[in-house]
Amino acid sequence: PLFDLALLKVEIEPEYVFKLSVDLDISPGNKIFAIGSPLDPILETTVTAGIISAVGRRKFLQLGDIYQIDAPINPGNSGGPLLNLNGEVVGINTAIVAQGQGIGFAIPSNMAVHVANALIANGKVTRGWLGVSISNPTPEQVKSLKLDNNKGALITDVSKDSPAQAGGLKRDDLVVQYQGQQIDNAAALQSRVGSTPVGEEASLTVLRDGKQVDLTVKIGNLEDAVRKIAASLKDRLGAVVRPLTAEETQQFGLEPGQGVALGALDAGSMLAKAGFEKDDVILDVNNVPVEGVEGFVALVKALPPHQQALLKAVDHRTGQSGFVQVTIG
Repeated sequence: PLFDLALLKVEIEPEYVFKLSVDLDISPGNKIFAIGSPLDPILETTVTAGIISAVGRRKFLQLGDIYQIDAPINPGNSGGPLLNLNGEVVGINTAIVAQGQGIGFAIPSNMAVHVANALIANGKVTRGWLGVSISNPTPEQVKSLKLDNNKGALITDVSKDSPAQAGGLKRDDLVVQYQGQQIDNAAALQSRVGSTPVGEEASLTVLRDGKQVDLTVKIGNLEDAVRKIAASLKDRLGAVVRPLTAEETQQFGLEPGQGVALGALDAGSMLAKAGFEKDDVILDVNNVPVEGVEGFVALVKALPPHQQALLKAVDHRTGQSGFVQVTIG
């Protein structure tokens, strides 16, 4: 569900097989073609053309390196191939922005191959975890940290007892290489860490106080980390949060990775007294969008004790959304 991908075994000999290109060199402006059946079955087998509008859209699916495209796609295009000029599959069409025009997204083919190989080998997909909050350096940070440019992933926080802390990473480190590959932005680091096998030792090169530092970090398991992080809020919230399922995301008209759901709720907690129930969804904290469990934890931890917070929530029974003010312990 995190990738919005499924693996099917086809036991017939297809007439033609597209080649999957996994050695991707994709940049904004590259010409692409999308194949699918928009408004299926009304317009079967439709081809549309466009360009790669952007890469590394972190918000969508929270995976990084997601392609934004402007080739017209509609419901029914999902699952169709995204082709380059050589007829190679470079992505899988997956979603659109309903309120936008000409804004679509595709999952890169190398990510799809990673998912397929993991499902075949293990029956599930595990994501690597570093344990840092990252961002793209702002012009002010480039100046204050005396960086040469704004390329790289800037570490803004290091989680306690995380692989990053054990490996010696520090706040304000700028990650410029991961496993020998250049890191241009935060999305690139997030994607590459997520695709790294759990338990593997990864090499990182960071810029620290103007000097280059080489580090080695043993990658952790994101799924285990999310469970521990979610449980860490139990004392403050009287609740445990979880990611939304694919069905809930579709039911409430949300983007994958958007918001968190209440997995458990103490009867006497502030949230329960405010009317929340198990499986209700929280979308915003003080008008800041919640991007997954880690994002929610970061927002709550930043609140001083006993401060009121404005939560945008969705009732899991009716799907109606509204704002609720609660005091965070």
